[in-house]
Amino acid sequence: MRVVVTGAAGFIGSRLANVLLDDGVPVIGVDRAGADKTAEPRLARAWAQLTARPGFHGCAADLVDDYAAVRAAVQDADAVVHLAGRPGTHASWTEYPAYLRDNVAATARLAEACIAAGVPRLIHASSSSVYGRIASGHADKAALRPVSPYGTSKLAAESTLHAYADSRGLPVVIVRMFSVYGPGQRPDMGVYAAIAAALGGTPFAMHGDGAQTRSMTYVDDVVAGLRLAMAHGRSAETYDLGGAPSVSLLEVLDEVRRLVGCRPQVVGVPDPPGNQRHTAADLSKASLELGYAPKVGVSEGLRRQVAWQRAAH
Repeated sequence: MRVVVTGAAGFIGSRLANVLLDDGVPVIGVDRAGADKTAEPRLARAWAQLTARPGFHGCAADLVDDYAAVRAAVQDADAVVHLAGRPGTHASWTEYPAYLRDNVAATARLAEACIAAGVPRLIHASSSSVYGRIASGHADKAALRPVSPYGTSKLAAESTLHAYADSRGLPVVIVRMFSVYGPGQRPDMGVYAAIAAALGGTPFAMHGDGAQTRSMTYVDDVVAGLRLAMAHGRSAETYDLGGAPSVSLLEVLDEVRRLVGCRPQVVGVPDPPGNQRHTAADLSKASLELGYAPKVGVSEGLRRQVAWQRAAH
């Protein structure tokens, strides 16, 4: 088996690539960070670590601009896992053209490359943000009403892939991921910020009242779900990959306090536009069709992330 991972230097992409390599699966990683001298240090480090591993081949390419390189990278692939994209809700209000480019145009270009190369399966990583302020319900039945430009860009990417599937036979499986956390998480994400505040004795900016809930998903569970989607996902179908049950931000802060030994100093700030209030993944379809079952609970997952951040701190 030969797997292509786009966004291979990112949080989830690097974890997936490393797990596949550990299992002896050759990986081609596609990421513009490999050629971008201004890339974030964490991305540069992840890329360097991957390129040093046997079985990994790096393709330092931009999905929009470097079509020929991407087309060559996906040739003879057994599966392509599309994790590249521009994350983050808050910045999407002021940088929407960049989100359209990196989340929609890049996805279309990858779809073209996969069709040209005859790739048998494309796994596309979408987000619970497509559901809107309240993300709950079955993946095939829930209303899709995103409340941020980021969410609309992820929904547009899904719609683009469905067009390719319906009109040109692209064999695509879509997974919607819910609040992924764990070692390697981006510093701008909430769990990382809360742990960093507790470890460093710095203030933590809490959006809103803290009662908002998330179906938090440990990164290794998402990686397992992506691999199950590669093996068992049905073409043109969509699956939720989340954790269960949902927890509130206040509960997360209490668990961080227990693990670190002190609670972060909380500074309340207004909830910015585009934030979701509640998310709860419906795992029934992923469980039935993929055999997906999250194994790492929030307490254990936070313990592992605290240990990772403590070592780095």
